[in-house]
Amino acid sequence: MNERHLKGYKYFCVTIFCLILLGAFVRSMNAGLSCPDWPLCLGRIIPHYQPRVYFEFLHRVLAGLISLAAVYLNFKIILNKSMPKSLKWIVSAALVLLVGQIILGGLTVLLRLNYGIVTSHLAMGTAFFELSFWAYLSLRDILRDSNKSTPTTRKTDPRVFTIVLVAAVYGQILLGGLVASNYAGLVCPYFPLCEGSLIPTLHGLIGLQVIHRLGAYTLATIIIIYTIYVFKRVDDLVMRRLVKWLLGLIILQIGVGVANIELQIPPLVQVIHLGVAVLILTVAVRLLYASLRIRLS
Repeated sequence: MNERHLKGYKYFCVTIFCLILLGAFVRSMNAGLSCPDWPLCLGRIIPHYQPRVYFEFLHRVLAGLISLAAVYLNFKIILNKSMPKSLKWIVSAALVLLVGQIILGGLTVLLRLNYGIVTSHLAMGTAFFELSFWAYLSLRDILRDSNKSTPTTRKTDPRVFTIVLVAAVYGQILLGGLVASNYAGLVCPYFPLCEGSLIPTLHGLIGLQVIHRLGAYTLATIIIIYTIYVFKRVDDLVMRRLVKWLLGLIILQIGVGVANIELQIPPLVQVIHLGVAVLILTVAVRLLYASLRIRLS
């Protein structure tokens, strides 16, 4: 195991992120069923060229390449006797998620974009990416001999609050996935009100959109409080730097969310919306990783 493997794992994580964005683009272009069969596409391994068909076809090809890379990179870790058991468990869990993701990918097509399957596909794909990112961080620290706890002069433990933050961001992404898979993005065509009220109902598609907006307000509040908490109670410089990114990303995400409504959810803005959401979750996961390495004085 060497720096070359680490570099490969970094590019592997970046490619997974690109696949998530490509999947969002396929959905936003309503191209999810342009290949109505699975694992073939229009009965062929390589279909005849049609723009909409190739959006979905390329999505499948990239997913296949990532699957092969995951098997190669993760089994090298699993079979390496010098790697700690904790890292081996992480990459093993990632491989289990990968198998589930492949199955869900097929069911997404075979069940004609069932909203529950589509949302589960997003949930598992996002979890696979974040687990792979965690494995990369662990591998980096192991190879660079920096897998040590960082002392802090304050007697505070940010782990629980950070876990809450990660759970809140992940939950909001799933809510967004439900809105998208139910085509409820424009049931409330105005912002911040919906049918003349902040909370006209919590039922049906309108209720789903309202809950998603309430989740966004709640998440923004949690991030603001978390930022204040870190700067007041945690002396770790890595966490302080990361919360600045977190705050900046949530401000950007609010702007993108409003643009989604005002511009009538164009495909590019939808993709950016999901991309920024996943980046927010990635920063939150990085904060959790940093918080677990803090040694209280």
